[in-house]
Amino acid sequence: MSESAATIIGVNFEASTAYLAAVGEDEELLLDQVVPKLEVPSNVSDWLALHRFAGRFLSEAKRANASHVVVADPRRANRWVYSQAFTRVSAHAAAGLVLSDAGIRVSSVAQSTAAATLGIPLGKLESGLAALLGVDTGEVIHWKPRSRALAVALHQARVGAS
Repeated sequence: MSESAATIIGVNFEASTAYLAAVGEDEELLLDQVVPKLEVPSNVSDWLALHRFAGRFLSEAKRANASHVVVADPRRANRWVYSQAFTRVSAHAAAGLVLSDAGIRVSSVAQSTAAATLGIPLGKLESGLAALLGVDTGEVIHWKPRSRALAVALHQARVGAS
């Protein structure tokens, strides 16, 4: 893939951590083109933490030449502790705002929709995606949470900019 080609970054938020995976618009796997995860800092005030997180997210998206960032919708909001839900939603919003301001498209997709697009049962997303792509999960840092990010990125590459 040429350096000027755009990438699609998939994101799976788990509390204060955003797990990232990237693909080319042609579905080429670019897992090494983004950091595996970004975390909301916990050693500063909430607002400063969100500001720093959003800035780091934007830097990462620009470094990867992202044209689109797609976020995996959460599967079970009913079991969240309020502070975890607040941090996740706040981080999602902060990143979305700076990405949008920079002209990078931001969207979200249900994990079940991404799984259906890829022809993988939702309950077997991690193993099914690894089999479909021929990925050795032991070689990919944070495979389980990143597989959900990868699924939504691949979904977006397949459906295009509709």
